[in-house]
Amino acid sequence: MKNQKAKAKAKSMAAVHVRLGVDLVEELDALAAGAGKTRAELIRDALAGHCQASKTSEQAEQRHAAIVQILEEQERRRISEKLQRDEDSATIYQAIEGLADLLGIERQQEPKR
Repeated sequence: MKNQKAKAKAKSMAAVHVRLGVDLVEELDALAAGAGKTRAELIRDALAGHCQASKTSEQAEQRHAAIVQILEEQERRRISEKLQRDEDSATIYQAIEGLADLLGIERQQEPKR
């Protein structure tokens, strides 16, 4: 009994799939006729368009990745330069303090803000 229900359901689903396939082919034929092409030409053109869109998308992704890489490098360079300036400032400050110590000059307190 259960097996018969499964077979009936499978037949019904197969019929739906066949009908859907026929409807799609008929629609494709109508589109091809409207475009003055054969079904094969229409499919080939659609695939070519898809391939071109895929290549364009891939190129855009590559350009985006290159831009991100450039921006990241610029940010790293900016941070490195800032750290170098901070380090240079600290070195200069230490040299001034050392010179002041040698000359016996007392360091003045910085005004509080």
